[in-house]
Amino acid sequence: MNEMLEQLLSDCASGPGALACGVRLADRTHHVCSYHEAYTLEAMEKTMLHLTNAMALLSNNELVTQRLVWSFADGKIYVATRPDGSLFGLVAMHNENTIEFFERMVLRFYLI
Repeated sequence: MNEMLEQLLSDCASGPGALACGVRLADRTHHVCSYHEAYTLEAMEKTMLHLTNAMALLSNNELVTQRLVWSFADGKIYVATRPDGSLFGLVAMHNENTIEFFERMVLRFYLI
């Protein structure tokens, strides 16, 4: 794992309400971190798999998007993609400042 990716995953821990985050690179490797016992590494690995499948399904149906946010009762899943197929996901509790934090992390994700 390169230093920029390690730093991105580490810095996501300071995000407002952050529970976990992950990156799936174009070479199909994935890296996940959990910051709260309520959202385990295994849960984030499954989330990344589902996000990858969902984004592929959307793309296959010509619904290409670079960012999505799914809202749930207790939190949100933020996802961003790059043209090379890489994906960045952040799972967080509801917090009005999370979207701004996510956007800053996405800019860093684009540089990895």
